[in-house]
Amino acid sequence: MEFSFLRKMKTNNQKVNEQPKCIVLNNYIIQTVDFILKEDNIDYKNTLITILKVIKYEEFDEIITTIKYSDKTKYKELIKASENLSIYNDTLKNYRYGFKTRIEDDFLKLHNDSKDSLSTGDLVAFLLNQHSYYKKINSEIIVPAINLILDEIIISLKQNIPLLKQEINHQSYLPISKAIYVFLISPKKEAINKFKNIIRKDLDYKNNSDFQYEYFVTVDRFFNRLDLDYIPYIENIPEKHDFKLGKKSNSITKPDISAIIDKDDFFNINIPLINYDTTKLINPNTDFDNMVDFTKILSALFEYFYSKNYNQKLKFDLGKVFIENITQPYSKYPDDILIRTREILKKMFANDSEFKKLFFTFLYVEKEADRINGWVNKFPKLLNHYLGGLENLKEGTIKRYFFNTEKNPVIGFQKEINDFIEKELNITH
Repeated sequence: MEFSFLRKMKTNNQKVNEQPKCIVLNNYIIQTVDFILKEDNIDYKNTLITILKVIKYEEFDEIITTIKYSDKTKYKELIKASENLSIYNDTLKNYRYGFKTRIEDDFLKLHNDSKDSLSTGDLVAFLLNQHSYYKKINSEIIVPAINLILDEIIISLKQNIPLLKQEINHQSYLPISKAIYVFLISPKKEAINKFKNIIRKDLDYKNNSDFQYEYFVTVDRFFNRLDLDYIPYIENIPEKHDFKLGKKSNSITKPDISAIIDKDDFFNINIPLINYDTTKLINPNTDFDNMVDFTKILSALFEYFYSKNYNQKLKFDLGKVFIENITQPYSKYPDDILIRTREILKKMFANDSEFKKLFFTFLYVEKEADRINGWVNKFPKLLNHYLGGLENLKEGTIKRYFFNTEKNPVIGFQKEINDFIEKELNITH
């Protein structure tokens, strides 16, 4: 008994000193490679069928690459088995397997999920991504499975390109998320012009200050989905089961689009009055009788005509931002708000004659009532510079609105502005 006890103690001590063990799970790659390399009598045809039905592409590629460099004879047997399993498709002029492979199933599932979740343009980008990916695969063994995937991509592209053209060409308004699709369906020069015009119109619908950031994020997401550094123009070939992609040299690139979005004379991203002589700004202390009341009326005027033109409300006060910009050398508002305000007012001055009339009538009434001082000498040049030199608002044209002469076109409309103020603000001015 004593001997048995000592043996038991020794055994327990050994167990304590041994390294702990963990289970090792063989994956398909190890299991398949071991089987093919170690077995001598292999049914290559049925083995390949089993592999293709169960194993996904990434695993399959690793298995075939390992066998190719480990045993060329067995690799050639797999190629031979693939040829024996392939069936020639007379319609599509290529070889296909007569059974579904895991590779095909994985793609078809991803494709179906994409059709359910993506817009038409993003679906096209996904298909181009997948087409590029599978075109690069040159494994002889898997060619029949790749053929089916490429055929499915081509069929889907030929169905979705006409649909995308219809969505783009028959819409009166397109957001930036769809503007980028024009490069898929139109030649480069034509697409650039369309893209710019879509964005210009989209700006009219923006009521936030981060519109430019939104554009950059949208472009980034699209290129990530596409997984190319350019957007190829897709030219459909109706008489053939194929399509033609534009070369990079004839296509728009990501830097090209970024340059359009960031271009000064397109988005006019220069901060208003950034280099203007600060001594010639309107002085908030000496050039107003009551700047608070003046700004309140101006804000109501701006908001009324903005809502009328764009059928929506902004999240910031146009009047307050404008007055801040023309009176303060260092504005409290961020650059994008200052820029957005300038662009809105620029369009309203250029396109809305009623707005322009009431705006200058308001200034004329204020000047005649001695509620603004020094504006005649400062404001014409200031506004002209602020608006970027609009053709119908030159310095001399603006100056005549301040004088009580026959050349002033707003004389006679004082009642209109007073009625507006009373109606909108419920005050007698």
